[in-house]
Amino acid sequence: MDLEPHQQQSRKTLRDKWLQFHVENVASGRGLQRALDRHGPLDNWASLKSAPTARLEDELRLALQIAAADYDNSLVHRCIQRAITILEAGLKDERWSSQWRSTINIDYGRFLSAAIFVKAWACDAELDQSQLYSSGLQVCRGAVSDRPVWTELAQSEYISGTQLVLLAGSPTKAFELLQAPRTFCRVHDYYSWFTQFLKTLIYQHDHPDTVRPRFDAYFDKIRDPFFNPPRDNPRGENLPGLPLLRLRLALIRWIYIERQPVAGNWRNIIAQIGY
Repeated sequence: MDLEPHQQQSRKTLRDKWLQFHVENVASGRGLQRALDRHGPLDNWASLKSAPTARLEDELRLALQIAAADYDNSLVHRCIQRAITILEAGLKDERWSSQWRSTINIDYGRFLSAAIFVKAWACDAELDQSQLYSSGLQVCRGAVSDRPVWTELAQSEYISGTQLVLLAGSPTKAFELLQAPRTFCRVHDYYSWFTQFLKTLIYQHDHPDTVRPRFDAYFDKIRDPFFNPPRDNPRGENLPGLPLLRLRLALIRWIYIERQPVAGNWRNIIAQIGY
């Protein structure tokens, strides 16, 4: 991705860190590749006790961690194809209405959103905004109703649901969802940053440069492959699901700041993470 001069001056590059991460976890033949070789995408499928959400997200996570440094690596294609195998099996699995029903809102909402990203990335296509909107609302509902405790996991899931709604083209609805009578103390800085970003986006939507510095300052912290805040951080920055968070933020940046179509630009969208 070629950055404009003003972007090159204001943004820091994390390229060396991503290359280091790639050498340590991919090029060495250990780490990510070993994880792929150890298990097939549908291993023990019939005996799954919980929904296949994490299994699908894991394949997408691996693809993202490889592609950020080496987009054309054959393992990226392998992960995407494995993810497609999982999503095809998961979408037709009847256990959503029985065994997995107790957490269907959060699990199926997350599963569907990951499937939308995988299918769009595989075809270098646009996102299915209608399905993203539905899955976003389902994730928000599930984070509240399906999680027994309002921990950083549930709080992060709720915010991710609002981000899906934003990616579906509804910033006002996303902001409305964030005004729910809930505390976000476990992810305070994340919540505050994203709420302020949405507010600025809604009221100054004709001026993307007004939101760019605030967005990039946080995005550059999150997209660092070695970002690992202490668990006892009182500001609640122990964020679950970082690779998928990076993808959502990269897509938000591309759509609302760069103002470019998603179709035909997945290479550039991912490159924003590994820049």
